Amino acid sequence: MKVLLLSIISFLPVLLNAQAAIEYAVRLEAQVQDLPAVITLNWDAGTGSTGFDLYRKDPDQGSWMINLGSFPANTTSFIDSNVVSGQAYEYKLVKHSSGYTGYGYIMAGMQIPAVEDRGRLILIADSILDNQLQTDIQHLRSVLTADGWEVLYHVVLQNDSVQYVKNIIKTDFQADKNRTRTVFLLGHIPVPYSGVLNPDGHPNHRGAWPTDTYYGDMNGNWTDLYANNTSASQTRNHNVPGDGKFDQSLIPSDMELAVGRVDLYNLPAFSKSYIELTRDYINKDIAFRTTEFVPKQRAIIDDNFGGFGGEAFASSGWKSFSPLVGIQQVSAGDYRTSMDSASYIWSYGCGGGSFTSAGGIGNTANFATDSLQGVFSCLFGSYFGDWDISNNFLRAVLAQGTILTNAWSGRPHWYFHPMGLGNTIGTCDLLSVNKVGNNYYTPYAARFVSINLMGDPSLTQYIVAPPGPVTAIANSGGVELQWTASKDSVLGYFVFRAANQYGPFENISNTLTNDTFFNDVCIPDSGQWFYLVRAIKLQHSPSGTFYNLSNGSSSYVSFNGSMAVKANFTVNVIGGNAGFSNNSSNAVQYIWYFGDGDSSLLPDPVHSYPANGNYQVVLWASNDCFSDSTQQNIQIVAAGLNELLPDDFVVYPNPASNQITIDAGSLIIKQIRIINITGALVYQSKFSKQLDVHTLDPGVYFIELQTADNRKLIDKFIVKR
Repeated sequence: MKVLLLSIISFLPVLLNAQAAIEYAVRLEAQVQDLPAVITLNWDAGTGSTGFDLYRKDPDQGSWMINLGSFPANTTSFIDSNVVSGQAYEYKLVKHSSGYTGYGYIMAGMQIPAVEDRGRLILIADSILDNQLQTDIQHLRSVLTADGWEVLYHVVLQNDSVQYVKNIIKTDFQADKNRTRTVFLLGHIPVPYSGVLNPDGHPNHRGAWPTDTYYGDMNGNWTDLYANNTSASQTRNHNVPGDGKFDQSLIPSDMELAVGRVDLYNLPAFSKSYIELTRDYINKDIAFRTTEFVPKQRAIIDDNFGGFGGEAFASSGWKSFSPLVGIQQVSAGDYRTSMDSASYIWSYGCGGGSFTSAGGIGNTANFATDSLQGVFSCLFGSYFGDWDISNNFLRAVLAQGTILTNAWSGRPHWYFHPMGLGNTIGTCDLLSVNKVGNNYYTPYAARFVSINLMGDPSLTQYIVAPPGPVTAIANSGGVELQWTASKDSVLGYFVFRAANQYGPFENISNTLTNDTFFNDVCIPDSGQWFYLVRAIKLQHSPSGTFYNLSNGSSSYVSFNGSMAVKANFTVNVIGGNAGFSNNSSNAVQYIWYFGDGDSSLLPDPVHSYPANGNYQVVLWASNDCFSDSTQQNIQIVAAGLNELLPDDFVVYPNPASNQITIDAGSLIIKQIRIINITGALVYQSKFSKQLDVHTLDPGVYFIELQTADNRKLIDKFIVKR
């Protein structure tokens, strides 16, 4: 049934040759070392090479900035020592040969930092699923959160307008443009249609195709004014002005958000209902993320087209999979029989297609009885890239086995190599929509609106086993956490905390702990607190090494209390002296700035000002977890008029509990007064060297002595029990 693009074949008679699709790919992998930092690229270019050109760029750069050189045909490796640890580099290797060109890409690096905060994910479910799968969706939300996402959840109706859904996404995006990154469409979310195109080459299929790129483009101009084509055999592909289908065949601007769709609606070939199929998908998504099943790191490619006039659809698999699983772990084989009997994390299949089949691969009815052991898939053939139709082949593969994503890779070629260093498949969705055709090779269909990802866009390839269950117990000193170790060999654990079960979560351990317990003594307030414990390992892949966090094991607890610091003080000014009463809560360290250049570390200092004036007093209060500050303006109006320095007399013992002795030296004292920290007079009498203070409440007091010549001496003492 190899009938794909027959109208195109007629224009390419000279290019039709015997080259297999693998010859259009350069299969790359990398070995890395840290000291000194070195990336060694190795490749297998197959046969027919006349030489290679190698380029490099930073992943966020638009073009290939560095030409690393040209190499003879027998070259199979390159050592790049102009690199640093902790940074990723992207390489393009171009293979020259007689009559065709091959391409290879890899993102390589060593000790790439872990991603703790993946940003905001907009999860949109249709109302039918929200009504019948509430528990399952809540579990999925929790698992997404435990992977570092802040999950924003919305429910829409299947018959809502696509503009309504887009406005929900845009509102979330506008609220936090820097952190909003991914849209996960769960269920039969309203389907946008756009363009007048037939990327499968069939004239009877020319018209508007479904396009979730509309939901990921935050500033493009999507219009419904000009397209006027009714040549497609199905009316749903017709596109005329004002029909709700957009004009654009190419995305009008780059997508800002990755978009993935899990839509298992209208698959009557399967015995299970829409609800049951979606529940199964959620369960296997969670099982993969938590290592309940661990696929083999290898790939299978089933190519039923070959070189196809240079388009070499399957070369998109050969060049993408090698950096992800290794050159020797990618093999040719039958798509379904291979995964029926063995596990492959990546798979690719192509063949002449219909809406429900691909020649040499199978059909939707086959999928309905299959249980294929894969995770990330690509399928390509005529018609079924237009996926909004009953029993569609592209969607159907997600309804069985363990496969979680699928892409129509061939027109254009998709690129997945960033996943070799821990990036999400959503990252590859953005790359394949925005960049392919510019900085990444494809023979056809670059930036077409028909490029769509089926499946969860937040998935990554390499999964670390999470820790075992976490227990959280609150006590007067904080919260004690305990967990069981990850079954993987990990470097240790990070502990995260949030006030909301769906995040965002903050790393409160900061440094890695090798223990399986943690005491949180820095809880800012009373209430319910949510915890995640995530294991971390240095992940090795055929692209290098990166620090990889597991999904988090979670717990929550109600805590009554607070460790947060609240700085507060009162002041009593007597003449040129100010006594400060520290009323801060939960603080153990203090720094006072008196506004005249002097400072103090005492909890309750007394300060003598040198001159009249207004002074701004600042108190910083802190403990091991938190800090706070407050300030007051005080006015000194009688400094130096009648006061003597406190050093002119001595009060001891200080602190005192029962009695104090006052040594005024040769000064003649006629009166003694004691004033509490609020300024209230608590004692007044003629002078006596000994004074009972056992009746005074514990606290800070000022003692004021009046001399025979009507001068005052003021100092501070403390009563303790």
